[in-house]
Amino acid sequence: MGEYLGVPEKIIVKPSSPRLWPGHMAEEELGLKYEEIDVVIHALLDRNIPLEKIPEETGVSPSKVEKIIRMHRSTRHKRMTPPIAKLPWIRDVIREI
Repeated sequence: MGEYLGVPEKIIVKPSSPRLWPGHMAEEELGLKYEEIDVVIHALLDRNIPLEKIPEETGVSPSKVEKIIRMHRSTRHKRMTPPIAKLPWIRDVIREI
């Protein structure tokens, strides 16, 4: 997509780094390549492949698939809209303005 959008090559090939400390690389911290994570998440969510068949379908080892699934489940809260307070009286306040 970066190539299609005309993003400079040095940005396209640059490894992901949160830069929390010098030399910090995301893939090293995760112990997984983004290509592996992407293919497993795609198999699970987009292709609805059963968990036990994902290693066979993706070529990603069963232990890595388990780790990716654990990470995905443990970060579910990050993909959810936060709760919003219900303030029924706010309509009255707005009408008065």
